[in-house]
Amino acid sequence: MRSAICHTRARRDTVASPQDFIGPTRVVGRLPDLTAGTDARYLAALLKTAATWRSSPRDTYEKHLGISTETWKASTQQNLKMLFGSGDDLQVAPPKGPKWTAAQLKRRVHLINCHGAEADFRFYGERKSDGDQPVAHTAPRVKGKIAQGTVAAVECCYGSELYDPAMANGQIGICSTYLSGGAYAFVGATTIAYGPSSGNEDADLMCQYFVRRVLAGASLGRAFLEARQEFAQLSSEIDPFSLKTIAQFTLLGDPSIVPVDAPPAPLAVPSAAHPGRKVSASKAALQRAVRADRRRELTAKGITIAETQATVVRSATVTASPLMKEKVRGARLMRLRPQLQRRDLRCGRQRGSPISRISAWKRGSDAIVLNGGYCVIWANSTARS
Repeated sequence: MRSAICHTRARRDTVASPQDFIGPTRVVGRLPDLTAGTDARYLAALLKTAATWRSSPRDTYEKHLGISTETWKASTQQNLKMLFGSGDDLQVAPPKGPKWTAAQLKRRVHLINCHGAEADFRFYGERKSDGDQPVAHTAPRVKGKIAQGTVAAVECCYGSELYDPAMANGQIGICSTYLSGGAYAFVGATTIAYGPSSGNEDADLMCQYFVRRVLAGASLGRAFLEARQEFAQLSSEIDPFSLKTIAQFTLLGDPSIVPVDAPPAPLAVPSAAHPGRKVSASKAALQRAVRADRRRELTAKGITIAETQATVVRSATVTASPLMKEKVRGARLMRLRPQLQRRDLRCGRQRGSPISRISAWKRGSDAIVLNGGYCVIWANSTARS
């Protein structure tokens, strides 16, 4: 099940592309069983959380656990400042982690900006001086230690990957561990994620927009839907990295849960006979009316985004200048990676990925499609190790 249903005119017999998912219109989440699982108790625990959830006051969610690599410290601090007013309590790995205190793990909001890898139950930090990537966060240290109602927003590559535990010697992933421990939500990327070392883009913004709406009292599903819609309208044209971000981030958790008990807004409905006059009604009826109206507005907004937002289109063929071709050949020979429009990969231990074996180029002017995906070759640049 995808994390949001989107408006698309694609035919049923065509293969879906990221462009088909830029206009989400409905709230959808996922309660995932373990891949290849045979024990119903895991899924039963998730269903119990969905059936017994309770909203809590906003101040319950003010205390947060923010974890970042040293290389992405500035970016994560900015994200925390936007959400909580300060990024001073950020935990930087290294030297911090993975032995977080019980009090830290019990905080209701976890914002994690570290490295991740395929079929791996650990997230990794990164030392700025030498690039070393020690373990920063790990599933076994989370098990049984998080608070009921935790909301996790994770920027790491493969953060919400649902791999077969047999691929990791029987250890389930971090996202599955959070959910089995009573977390209400885990938002993360299913594949490689992107973001800058300073400032906020891509994975940073998707997580920020989601958490901001949760703190304001939205349901998990509405918070994620509105976050995706806001993200899709950031610029006049959605670039490849933003397009991939929209398609890959998913909400794991019951979308109807409302973690934060926000003060209710005044409720009133117009009279059919007298449009300018308000009539009394039961609170439940008014809430249903407001909710139905909001759903119509969100649906219309998603359709508008899908029909009007410009996006890049992937091409199987590329026309390159002689200078660009020379740069590409040099990159392949030297195993260098183009700089992805100042985005860093949110992963550090890629198994055989061609992207992981390459370094960076300074900004220039030309762009091409490389290795079956989007890469950028800067034609006016020099390589750097």
